[in-house]
Amino acid sequence: MDPTPGQLIYQNPKEVIEDRLQDLDSVTDDEQAPTGIPRDVFKGPMDSWHGFNKEVSTFYANQHLQDAFARTSGMRIDVDAMKAPPYWADLNHTQVTEAKNTHFSLIHSAVNRMFTVAKALFHDATPTQTASLQSIPMTDDWRFVTTKMRRREENEEFEPNMLFKIPGNENNQMERVVGNIKFSGTCHIRQNWGNSDSQARGSMRHIFGQVARDMRERGLRFGFISTYEETVFLKIERQENDGSYTLFYSDIVRHTHRTVMGSDQQALDSISVRLGLLHLLHRATYEDVSTWSFNPDDIRSEEWACKELD
Repeated sequence: MDPTPGQLIYQNPKEVIEDRLQDLDSVTDDEQAPTGIPRDVFKGPMDSWHGFNKEVSTFYANQHLQDAFARTSGMRIDVDAMKAPPYWADLNHTQVTEAKNTHFSLIHSAVNRMFTVAKALFHDATPTQTASLQSIPMTDDWRFVTTKMRRREENEEFEPNMLFKIPGNENNQMERVVGNIKFSGTCHIRQNWGNSDSQARGSMRHIFGQVARDMRERGLRFGFISTYEETVFLKIERQENDGSYTLFYSDIVRHTHRTVMGSDQQALDSISVRLGLLHLLHRATYEDVSTWSFNPDDIRSEEWACKELD
């Protein structure tokens, strides 16, 4: 559902998670500046995450999740009321309007609404009975933060654009998922990118470099990169045969994609950005830390990602 300006839209949690994102305002040619160019190039092993759609389909079809959707079917969420938090970037450092709009819109239309659904699924079934997703690892105690965008020459160290967290006591146990936001004026994510070994500007290795570095530095298996109009979900996995680590990337999920079940009722024909994000939360909630984390020292940084040469 793509609401017109000023129109109030009320949906239940299932409708919210299945729906497409709103369209992003277009930009003019004078906003096509180089402020969103990726800063790192990925050098490590990389492959397609062939099982991503199947994993999401299995997660979506889980009876406990479907029961939670049914239990909250009468809950009406005012999606227009889900305001994004104040935009944290200094506008003197974010010189391109599109960069601000992309970051704000992804938080507002995708992340905030996905978190609202995650919390709603734990809504009490009755006044005396606490609802639970039982066999689906999930929690409603999620936090997310965004960070400032800084000009490259000001600081050699950069924080991820977005981090999904669960409060914890051990070092770095709070951080679970890393997000990187680019804007389409300078970063195009397209199907059939060509040679996966290419490190040229605009290649997969160029676009994935920054978020792959952030994932390795924090020892986090799951992440995503988005221009709002296109989103790719990522995971780092250890290979059993030689102990090396590979970066896997999903098919592109466009902002117009809705969650649609296939005709065989066994797998999804398409998934929404919000459902993809909810699946990452699910994968990053397991009590077994090794399912969503790894020792960063297991990967040599110089063999994983390097700074782009100017």
